[in-house]
Amino acid sequence: MRVHFSVLCFILAPLTVFAQGLQVDGRVLDAETGKPLPFANLQIEGTRLGTNTNVEGYFSLFVPNEFRDRNLLISYIGYGLFKQSVQKIPRVVRLAPESRQLKEVVVMPDSSLLMFLREAYRNIESNYTTEPYQLRGFYRESLKLRTGSYYYFGEAELLVQGSGYQFTSENGTVKVLKSRINHFAPADSIRAVLYYGGPFIGISNDLVKYRPELLRPDKKDFTYQLIGTEKNLGNEIWVITFTKKDGTIRGKLYVEKDSKAYVRTEITRAYKDSANRSSWSRVHDINTTVQNTYVRNGGKWFLAYSGIRKTQFNTRLKKHTAITGEFSTSEIISDSAKRIRFDDELEYTGIFSQLQNAFSSDFWKGSSTLLPDSSLQAQVKPLMDSVPLPLTKNDVLEEGKEKQIENFEKLQRKVRFLTRFGQGLGLTLLPVIPRGADDQMQSPIESQSLSFVMPVSQSDFPLLFSGEAAFAINRRLQAFANLSGDFSPRYEFRGVSLGIRYSLKLNTRGNSLLLRPSLAYGAMLMGVGGEVFDNPGGIVFDGKTVTDDR
Repeated sequence: MRVHFSVLCFILAPLTVFAQGLQVDGRVLDAETGKPLPFANLQIEGTRLGTNTNVEGYFSLFVPNEFRDRNLLISYIGYGLFKQSVQKIPRVVRLAPESRQLKEVVVMPDSSLLMFLREAYRNIESNYTTEPYQLRGFYRESLKLRTGSYYYFGEAELLVQGSGYQFTSENGTVKVLKSRINHFAPADSIRAVLYYGGPFIGISNDLVKYRPELLRPDKKDFTYQLIGTEKNLGNEIWVITFTKKDGTIRGKLYVEKDSKAYVRTEITRAYKDSANRSSWSRVHDINTTVQNTYVRNGGKWFLAYSGIRKTQFNTRLKKHTAITGEFSTSEIISDSAKRIRFDDELEYTGIFSQLQNAFSSDFWKGSSTLLPDSSLQAQVKPLMDSVPLPLTKNDVLEEGKEKQIENFEKLQRKVRFLTRFGQGLGLTLLPVIPRGADDQMQSPIESQSLSFVMPVSQSDFPLLFSGEAAFAINRRLQAFANLSGDFSPRYEFRGVSLGIRYSLKLNTRGNSLLLRPSLAYGAMLMGVGGEVFDNPGGIVFDGKTVTDDR
């Protein structure tokens, strides 16, 4: 067995002292190859505070004063644990790979592997919390060209709330604590930066929480293979690949052998040429990759990092682009999670890129951030040469671009106003209980009329088609206009109404359930068709014959 030693640099990482704590910045590398270790987990020992490294191994962790005497734990699947006092963290941490077993377990029969995966699926609710929980963390989304040039990026500190891993279809609830957004693109790329649901990836992209069919290998759609084992904090991890038989989905599952807990998941979906093509946005999806890592805290596993990357071809820009979203947990709140107020919730259909812009050199002071990669840094002036730090607005204003960005921000405000409008389509059953109808027929010869009663006693439920246009006044109030019409050949209904609607959230778990009472004023035209008389010979009325042509 080979023995590996971690090599630690004696230059300490920058420790910026704030009134409330320390800001610790550094980088995590492989001790043998010198390559960065992306998404490594950092945790302050004995707490629920931590962060993750970025794609190039950099990290930035805020340590409150009360924990400055604790140790920092740095772990990565397949590598030994690093443990050091927070105040003595070196600028570069080199993790030593642990011994690997690659061949001994590959001969496992497929049936045994499937039984193992089914047991892991059944153990989700025992391994992961079933109580309401919150994740405080750092979020970044961006749009860039395949060449690496950025069109847009935005950052935020979020509070993400979930209802436990027994709820498999919720998107969660998100509150934006603070955010800043930057645009490199001119105004004509506005459609390219609309990314719905991005800040919700801490819940909606959690592979273990929403449990796609690939986690439950009961069907014959996927093939699985055990390719080896790794070590994570002394525990054996099984590395299992999966592939959908039509070739559209593939990835890896990292499952702890003893607990059957998913420690890491990776999935890539490739789209066919005709899939996900939108004529409105002129964007064609090529593939999507989602990666999640988990951390154990208080006996339960929680999401530590979630990242998504969508590769697309934008026919408006005539270029290949990549939309990325990343969420890194900095604090787990599971025993005192309070429901986020409805007024503070970010709408899932809201567009993060349309939120406020706020820039300053110390914007993220006192926060644990997920540092940007060097391709973004190459377009802005780094504040330090050693470790990438957050950016200022002046850094991104290239010469001659000020007017473009000013025009873009004006257009952005207009688009933000337009997104307050909504529309809806629906069907309505309208109960009708007629009491009878009085009809009159007037003689074409003289001003005399024939009156008769047409009895109609049968109740009915005509089907109406309705359309609505609405405007969001605020988070709770909507003004709306509604038009409706019928489909029935026997009845005729035409209605119009104007009103106001109030939204009241009823539930605290799972998907949102709203009670939306409305107050409206309008008018409706109602008609009932009568009998059809066949009168080829005419009728005698007041001593005279009345025919169809007279």
